[in-house]
Amino acid sequence: MKLILYFLLLCVVSQSCMVPVNLNYENASTLEKGNIEVKAAYSQNLSNEEYTWVTGEINSHIYSASFGYGKTDDFDFKIRYSYIDPDDIKFSNRHFLELDLKHSLIKDKVAFSFPFQIYSDLPGDLFDVETLFIATTPKLIFTPLKSKFIDWSIIPKVHVMLGLTGIGIYPGVSTNIGFRLMEEQIIIRPEVGIARRPQWDNGLEDISDFDSVLSFGVGVSYVITK
Repeated sequence: MKLILYFLLLCVVSQSCMVPVNLNYENASTLEKGNIEVKAAYSQNLSNEEYTWVTGEINSHIYSASFGYGKTDDFDFKIRYSYIDPDDIKFSNRHFLELDLKHSLIKDKVAFSFPFQIYSDLPGDLFDVETLFIATTPKLIFTPLKSKFIDWSIIPKVHVMLGLTGIGIYPGVSTNIGFRLMEEQIIIRPEVGIARRPQWDNGLEDISDFDSVLSFGVGVSYVITK
Protein backbone atom coordinates (compact mmCIF):
# COMPACT_ATOMS: atom_id res chain seq x y z
CA MET A 1 0.00 0.00 0.00
CA LYS A 2 2.84 2.40 0.84
CA LEU A 3 4.46 1.63 -2.53
CA ILE A 4 1.22 2.47 -4.38
CA LEU A 5 0.88 5.80 -2.54
CA TYR A 6 4.53 6.58 -3.31
CA PHE A 7 3.98 6.01 -7.04
CA LEU A 8 0.86 8.21 -6.97
CA LEU A 9 2.85 11.00 -5.34
CA LEU A 10 5.53 10.70 -8.03
CA CYS A 11 2.79 10.91 -10.64
CA VAL A 12 1.53 14.22 -9.23
CA VAL A 13 4.98 15.75 -8.82
CA SER A 14 6.09 14.69 -12.30
CA GLN A 15 3.26 16.54 -14.10
CA SER A 16 2.93 13.71 -16.64
CA CYS A 17 -0.52 13.76 -18.25
CA MET A 18 -0.35 11.21 -21.05
CA VAL A 19 -3.71 9.63 -21.93
CA PRO A 20 -3.33 5.84 -22.15
CA VAL A 21 -4.71 3.49 -24.81
CA ASN A 22 -7.47 1.87 -22.75
CA LEU A 23 -9.40 -0.50 -25.02
CA ASN A 24 -8.34 -4.11 -25.71
CA TYR A 25 -11.05 -5.90 -27.74
CA GLU A 26 -10.35 -9.18 -25.95
CA ASN A 27 -12.12 -11.86 -23.97
CA ALA A 28 -10.69 -14.44 -21.54
CA SER A 29 -10.29 -17.17 -24.16
CA THR A 30 -6.85 -17.93 -25.59
CA LEU A 31 -6.21 -18.80 -29.23
CA GLU A 32 -5.03 -22.38 -28.49
CA LYS A 33 -1.74 -23.77 -29.74
CA GLY A 34 -0.78 -22.92 -33.32
CA ASN A 35 -3.74 -20.67 -34.09
CA ILE A 36 -3.26 -17.15 -35.45
CA GLU A 37 -5.39 -14.02 -34.98
CA VAL A 38 -5.33 -10.80 -37.00
CA LYS A 39 -7.30 -7.82 -35.75
CA ALA A 40 -8.13 -4.24 -36.73
CA ALA A 41 -9.80 -1.68 -34.47
CA TYR A 42 -10.92 1.94 -34.39
CA SER A 43 -11.34 3.84 -31.11
CA GLN A 44 -12.14 7.36 -29.94
CA ASN A 45 -11.17 9.09 -26.70
CA LEU A 46 -13.46 11.69 -25.17
CA SER A 47 -12.33 13.87 -22.27
CA ASN A 48 -12.87 17.20 -20.61
CA GLU A 49 -12.54 18.52 -17.12
CA GLU A 50 -16.25 19.20 -16.62
CA TYR A 51 -17.22 15.54 -17.24
CA THR A 52 -19.78 16.70 -19.83
CA TRP A 53 -19.24 13.79 -22.16
CA VAL A 54 -22.51 14.45 -23.99
CA THR A 55 -21.32 17.86 -25.21
CA GLY A 56 -17.56 17.24 -25.05
CA GLU A 57 -15.26 16.95 -28.04
CA ILE A 58 -13.52 13.85 -29.35
CA ASN A 59 -9.92 14.29 -28.21
CA SER A 60 -8.25 11.59 -30.30
CA HIS A 61 -8.84 8.88 -32.87
CA ILE A 62 -6.93 5.61 -32.51
CA TYR A 63 -6.34 3.22 -35.42
CA SER A 64 -4.99 -0.19 -34.41
CA ALA A 65 -3.79 -3.43 -35.98
CA SER A 66 -2.62 -6.51 -34.11
CA PHE A 67 -1.33 -10.03 -34.61
CA GLY A 68 -1.67 -12.91 -32.14
CA TYR A 69 -0.22 -16.40 -31.95
CA GLY A 70 -1.23 -19.27 -29.68
CA LYS A 71 2.06 -20.47 -28.19
CA THR A 72 0.26 -23.11 -26.12
CA ASP A 73 -3.38 -23.82 -25.35
CA ASP A 74 -3.13 -21.49 -22.33
CA PHE A 75 -0.62 -18.88 -23.49
CA ASP A 76 -0.81 -16.27 -26.29
CA PHE A 77 1.77 -13.86 -27.66
CA LYS A 78 0.40 -10.70 -29.29
CA ILE A 79 1.79 -7.58 -30.92
CA ARG A 80 -0.25 -4.41 -31.51
CA TYR A 81 0.46 -1.11 -33.25
CA SER A 82 -1.79 1.94 -32.83
CA TYR A 83 -1.67 5.34 -34.50
CA ILE A 84 -3.05 8.04 -32.19
CA ASP A 85 -4.41 11.07 -34.05
CA PRO A 86 -5.43 13.94 -31.71
CA ASP A 87 -7.99 16.56 -32.73
CA ASP A 88 -6.02 19.37 -31.10
CA ILE A 89 -3.16 20.39 -33.39
CA LYS A 90 -0.99 21.45 -30.44
CA PHE A 91 -0.56 17.78 -29.57
CA SER A 92 1.73 15.59 -31.67
CA ASN A 93 0.51 12.47 -33.40
CA ARG A 94 1.71 9.50 -31.39
CA HIS A 95 2.62 5.91 -32.08
CA PHE A 96 1.86 3.08 -29.69
CA LEU A 97 3.56 -0.34 -29.80
CA GLU A 98 2.59 -3.23 -27.52
CA LEU A 99 4.03 -6.70 -26.95
CA ASP A 100 1.52 -8.67 -24.91
CA LEU A 101 1.67 -11.94 -22.99
CA LYS A 102 -1.76 -13.41 -22.20
CA HIS A 103 -2.22 -16.40 -19.91
CA SER A 104 -5.45 -18.30 -19.23
CA LEU A 105 -6.18 -18.73 -15.50
CA ILE A 106 -9.61 -20.36 -15.83
CA LYS A 107 -10.38 -21.61 -19.35
CA ASP A 108 -12.63 -19.19 -21.23
CA LYS A 109 -13.51 -17.41 -17.95
CA VAL A 110 -10.48 -15.57 -16.53
CA ALA A 111 -7.16 -14.55 -18.09
CA PHE A 112 -4.22 -12.35 -17.09
CA SER A 113 -2.31 -10.07 -19.45
CA PHE A 114 1.02 -8.32 -18.83
CA PRO A 115 2.17 -6.24 -21.84
CA PHE A 116 5.25 -4.14 -22.57
CA GLN A 117 4.32 -0.85 -24.28
CA ILE A 118 5.97 2.15 -25.94
CA TYR A 119 4.39 5.54 -26.68
CA SER A 120 6.37 7.79 -29.05
CA ASP A 121 5.99 10.84 -31.29
CA LEU A 122 6.33 11.13 -35.07
CA PRO A 123 8.68 8.71 -36.94
CA GLY A 124 11.54 11.21 -36.95
CA ASP A 125 11.42 11.30 -33.15
CA LEU A 126 10.44 7.67 -32.63
CA PHE A 127 13.09 7.09 -29.97
CA ASP A 128 13.48 10.65 -28.68
CA VAL A 129 13.80 10.15 -24.91
CA GLU A 130 12.04 13.45 -24.23
CA THR A 131 8.83 12.22 -25.86
CA LEU A 132 9.19 8.50 -25.21
CA PHE A 133 7.03 6.73 -22.63
CA ILE A 134 7.66 3.16 -21.50
CA ALA A 135 4.53 1.56 -20.10
CA THR A 136 2.75 -1.57 -19.00
CA THR A 137 -0.93 -2.30 -18.37
CA PRO A 138 -1.44 -5.41 -16.23
CA LYS A 139 -5.04 -6.50 -16.45
CA LEU A 140 -7.48 -9.27 -15.61
CA ILE A 141 -9.96 -10.32 -18.28
CA PHE A 142 -13.25 -11.73 -16.97
CA THR A 143 -15.75 -13.35 -19.37
CA PRO A 144 -18.84 -14.28 -17.32
CA LEU A 145 -20.94 -14.95 -20.42
CA LYS A 146 -19.91 -16.94 -23.47
CA SER A 147 -21.96 -18.88 -26.01
CA LYS A 148 -21.35 -19.98 -29.57
CA PHE A 149 -22.47 -16.63 -30.99
CA ILE A 150 -21.88 -14.02 -28.28
CA ASP A 151 -19.70 -13.26 -25.26
CA TRP A 152 -19.41 -10.48 -22.69
CA SER A 153 -16.20 -9.43 -20.92
CA ILE A 154 -15.08 -6.99 -18.22
CA ILE A 155 -11.43 -5.87 -18.09
CA PRO A 156 -10.08 -3.99 -15.03
CA LYS A 157 -6.54 -2.69 -15.53
CA VAL A 158 -3.84 -0.32 -14.28
CA HIS A 159 -1.79 1.78 -16.73
CA VAL A 160 1.76 2.38 -15.45
CA MET A 161 3.76 4.85 -17.57
CA LEU A 162 7.37 5.96 -17.18
CA GLY A 163 9.01 8.93 -18.95
CA LEU A 164 11.51 11.68 -18.28
CA THR A 165 8.72 13.64 -16.58
CA GLY A 166 8.20 10.86 -14.03
CA ILE A 167 5.83 7.99 -13.36
CA GLY A 168 2.10 8.00 -14.03
CA ILE A 169 -0.41 5.45 -12.70
CA TYR A 170 -3.86 5.45 -14.26
CA PRO A 171 -6.56 2.93 -13.21
CA GLY A 172 -9.05 1.95 -15.89
CA VAL A 173 -11.76 -0.50 -16.82
CA SER A 174 -13.51 -1.52 -20.04
CA THR A 175 -16.26 -3.86 -21.14
CA ASN A 176 -17.09 -5.39 -24.51
CA ILE A 177 -19.47 -7.73 -26.31
CA GLY A 178 -18.22 -10.14 -28.97
CA PHE A 179 -20.44 -11.25 -31.86
CA ARG A 180 -19.19 -14.42 -33.57
CA LEU A 181 -19.59 -15.24 -37.26
CA MET A 182 -18.42 -18.05 -39.56
CA GLU A 183 -17.90 -20.77 -36.92
CA GLU A 184 -16.25 -18.28 -34.55
CA GLN A 185 -13.53 -17.31 -37.05
CA ILE A 186 -14.74 -13.71 -37.38
CA ILE A 187 -15.54 -11.70 -34.24
CA ILE A 188 -16.98 -8.16 -34.17
CA ARG A 189 -16.38 -6.61 -30.75
CA PRO A 190 -17.65 -3.14 -29.70
CA GLU A 191 -16.04 -1.90 -26.48
CA VAL A 192 -16.38 1.03 -24.09
CA GLY A 193 -14.08 1.99 -21.23
CA ILE A 194 -13.02 4.67 -18.80
CA ALA A 195 -9.58 5.59 -17.49
CA ARG A 196 -8.77 8.12 -14.78
CA ARG A 197 -5.70 10.29 -14.44
CA PRO A 198 -4.71 12.96 -11.88
CA GLN A 199 -4.73 16.58 -13.00
CA TRP A 200 -2.42 19.39 -11.92
CA ASP A 201 -0.99 22.68 -13.18
CA ASN A 202 2.10 23.50 -11.14
CA GLY A 203 3.53 21.74 -8.13
CA LEU A 204 1.40 19.65 -5.80
CA GLU A 205 -2.35 19.81 -6.21
CA ASP A 206 -5.17 17.92 -4.54
CA ILE A 207 -4.56 14.25 -5.40
CA SER A 208 -8.33 13.70 -5.38
CA ASP A 209 -8.73 16.05 -8.37
CA PHE A 210 -9.13 13.58 -11.25
CA ASP A 211 -10.03 13.87 -14.91
CA SER A 212 -11.66 10.93 -16.68
CA VAL A 213 -11.22 9.75 -20.26
CA LEU A 214 -14.09 7.90 -21.93
CA SER A 215 -13.10 5.56 -24.77
CA PHE A 216 -15.30 3.69 -27.21
CA GLY A 217 -14.79 1.80 -30.45
CA VAL A 218 -15.07 -1.46 -32.33
CA GLY A 219 -12.63 -4.21 -33.26
CA VAL A 220 -12.87 -6.92 -35.91
CA SER A 221 -10.74 -10.07 -35.66
CA TYR A 222 -10.17 -13.12 -37.84
CA VAL A 223 -8.82 -16.38 -36.42
CA ILE A 224 -6.82 -18.74 -38.64
CA THR A 225 -6.95 -22.23 -37.18
CA LYS A 226 -4.13 -24.74 -37.61
